[in-house]
Amino acid sequence: MKLTFTFDWVEEFEALDGAVKKQVLSKLREVARAQPWPHEALTGKQFKGLFKLRAGDYRLIYRVVDRETLDFLYLGHRREVYN
Repeated sequence: MKLTFTFDWVEEFEALDGAVKKQVLSKLREVARAQPWPHEALTGKQFKGLFKLRAGDYRLIYRVVDRETLDFLYLGHRREVYN
């Protein structure tokens, strides 16, 4: 499986403190091994085709590119990531 990340996603990840980074990395490892993937679709017209993963208080927003690729677009605190 291939996980891709936007530049903004990587910048947000780099700004996190160590404990939160560990939670996010743990979630990414879990997703990379999971079959089928744990898709939780976002609701609302503006979020069509996007899914989320929870890592503590942070959300990883992604889209499915194909059967082998997930494209991670946004990373942020649950209060802010949906704005």
